[in-house]
Amino acid sequence: MMDMRRINMLVVSTLLCIAGILGPAHNARAQNVIFADNFDDNAINTAIWTNWGNTVVETGQMMQVLTTVTDQGGHLKSKAFPIGCNGPITITRNV
Repeated sequence: MMDMRRINMLVVSTLLCIAGILGPAHNARAQNVIFADNFDDNAINTAIWTNWGNTVVETGQMMQVLTTVTDQGGHLKSKAFPIGCNGPITITRNV
């Protein structure tokens, strides 16, 4: 059974990890981009995306996941990429 001090340290380190992921960046550190696609070449990058169904296309700097056949809509899934508990994570998108 763990003593209370060890449990407190575990909780604090977990909260610090979560704060590092969800909290804002307070300093200008170099960015380590681990997943990105700006959809600027009108071709699905199969190194980072898996798609199936009807119809998934990249056009006009947008990824379009359409339903062109009844009950057989398009599907788009990113391939797995690593993230860790070592700093802020920023997710951006244009809509």
